[in-house]
Amino acid sequence: CVTCPRAFARKHDLQRHIRVHTGAKPYLCVACKKPFARTDALKRHLRIEDACRLSPEIQALKGAGKRR
Repeated sequence: CVTCPRAFARKHDLQRHIRVHTGAKPYLCVACKKPFARTDALKRHLRIEDACRLSPEIQALKGAGKRR
């Protein structure tokens, strides 16, 4: 990392870490519009927040990628 002494073996890990310094939160809950820096935080939010998990927007996304 050019900002702090942290080092990473994988490029992806460095890119994720850079968001700590920039404050970027590119992952958005489609139900409540809350932003997250990491996908795992967004997934945790969707598991915990009933209002978001049960929203029509999230329910529509769940079925969107399934084969029929």
